[in-house]
Amino acid sequence: TIVYSGNVGGKIEPCGCRPPLGGLAKRATVINQIRSEAKDILVLDSGALFFSGLHLYPPNDYILKLYARTIRDISSGMGLDALNVSAFDLADSPDSLLAFANAMPSKFLSANIVWKGTENLIFEPNTSFTVGKFRIGVFGLIAQKSFGMNIFTDDAPVSVLDPVETARKEVAKLKEKSDIVIALAYMDIKNVK
Repeated sequence: TIVYSGNVGGKIEPCGCRPPLGGLAKRATVINQIRSEAKDILVLDSGALFFSGLHLYPPNDYILKLYARTIRDISSGMGLDALNVSAFDLADSPDSLLAFANAMPSKFLSANIVWKGTENLIFEPNTSFTVGKFRIGVFGLIAQKSFGMNIFTDDAPVSVLDPVETARKEVAKLKEKSDIVIALAYMDIKNVK
């Protein structure tokens, strides 16, 4: 069983839609219920888990960071196995997200976010899980642009490698040792090829 989420956007309360779809507490309850019914489970997130925007500004930045810590703690408790790092997750800074990665048992993945001016990856590009009788390879990926604009500004400390070329390399690596390969991608649907 694969439980997948994405674009949580730093929200911990119900969405306000009709009917209300619940918040982080309901998500944790549903995942725990699935765990009680399914023996083999993998919990994945495609990105934008911690923040809803690309930047944090006062006076709301303090509250948004508290929400992100709450999401970190609850996600750890619900057994999030891996998440794709998106530009939204980096809204505070790459260093603060690396601190989250060190504080959580989850794998933070990105095969194409690098330190600017280098090809040095900031996060692990991929990971593998054995779920039941299957070996599942998972990698993370984001687009270079969204709605025609660059994801990161020129003064950002990070940049993005070509997602199509990166995906080809990751699939080639992972299919050698995996029964199933999953790309956790955070990008506009028109960028998916």
